[in-house]
Amino acid sequence: MAIFDIRDYGAVGNGSMDSTNAIQKAIDACCADGGGTVLVSGGNYLTYTLMLKDGVRLEIDANAVLTGGTVPELYPEIPDNTFWQPAHASRSNRRTLIYAEGATNIAITGRGTIDGQGKTFMVQDDRQYNLLQHWQRKHDSLIPGRCILFVGCRNILMEDITIFNSAGWSTWFLDCDRIQIHRIKIDCDFRIPNVDGIHISASRDVTVSDCIIRSSDDAIVLRSHQEQLFRPRPCERVVVSNCTIKTGSSAVRIGWSNDYEIRDCTFTNLSIEHSFAGFSILIPEITQKQFDPPRYPGMPWTPPEVQPFYVENILFNNIKMEVETCFMNINLADNMPIRGINNLSFQNIYAVCGSYPFIKARPEYQVSRIAFDNISLEIREPERRDLFNYRCFHDKMEFDHVKDLELNRFKIVMGITPDGGRSANA
Repeated sequence: MAIFDIRDYGAVGNGSMDSTNAIQKAIDACCADGGGTVLVSGGNYLTYTLMLKDGVRLEIDANAVLTGGTVPELYPEIPDNTFWQPAHASRSNRRTLIYAEGATNIAITGRGTIDGQGKTFMVQDDRQYNLLQHWQRKHDSLIPGRCILFVGCRNILMEDITIFNSAGWSTWFLDCDRIQIHRIKIDCDFRIPNVDGIHISASRDVTVSDCIIRSSDDAIVLRSHQEQLFRPRPCERVVVSNCTIKTGSSAVRIGWSNDYEIRDCTFTNLSIEHSFAGFSILIPEITQKQFDPPRYPGMPWTPPEVQPFYVENILFNNIKMEVETCFMNINLADNMPIRGINNLSFQNIYAVCGSYPFIKARPEYQVSRIAFDNISLEIREPERRDLFNYRCFHDKMEFDHVKDLELNRFKIVMGITPDGGRSANA
């Protein structure tokens, strides 16, 4: 297939000249020709929002960088459209670096780097931070809130690239089908808030493998956003394998307020170097003022009625982790639309933890068939006393209102100190 070199369209790789229009011209020409490769090679190319189109493979060579610009107003806001409702996005943020909607057969490949320059959108200081402490944003909506955002797309390939210092979520796939994500690296400054790694929502038939994720917020997220779509769509048939993770939040998070159905997903062969929480299924309450889903005084739209949340057939297998709080938790707020959680299996897991696994749910939420097999936990004394204040910290193992709970070969060693020795009260 034809190759469209962005330099032939006027892109200059000196790191300072704005090459947005030139790169977009190459993408448009490639699409008009029936598809092919848009080549980014031989330099550092400054760009603002790029729209990927049908049949286009954006290939970033190992010697090339796509660098996001630092003037927030030059990232145009995504307009209202027939695919989704941008006004309902987290923090009401409509800006992104690379965007596609309704596109088929698109790819981002190569061994090069996408640099979001996230630090420039923050109020910086030189203090030392732990994994839960961050800089403040200069502004919530004047910022590229996602580095890569694909909505309503089909046949997506993303492989080998590095996403560096995103200013918000590194990737977001919303209502997409047939996604392959392989051998990518996500690396952020942990002081930048809300840098999710791979965020998969209301999408189907997804494989994620052999990735390295370093994210200040949740590393891998499965959701099924409803408020952002015109009709609810499930998130289903997702397989994540052979990845290494370090995160300031959950290694894997499933669900959030007003989500729909998530089912038939597998997580296997994960090495979690360090995380704040391990595997979390969370449905927090909705308050009058919050970021996601956005609620704020004077909101120009009325929140829609949503279908209840439901999770089914999730497997976690062959995983080693070090986690500041619990290796798993299901935490469902009161009075939320929840239909049930059914058939979750945790197998062959070794974890060093700062607290105990737990399930917090009301009886009407129908939590059932939760199985643990060959689980080995070392519960150490928490490194920081402030961990007691977080919802993923639990000082005892407690499973509320679970039907058909199975524990097989479940081992807990208590009294491990942060340096690996036994505490005096072990």
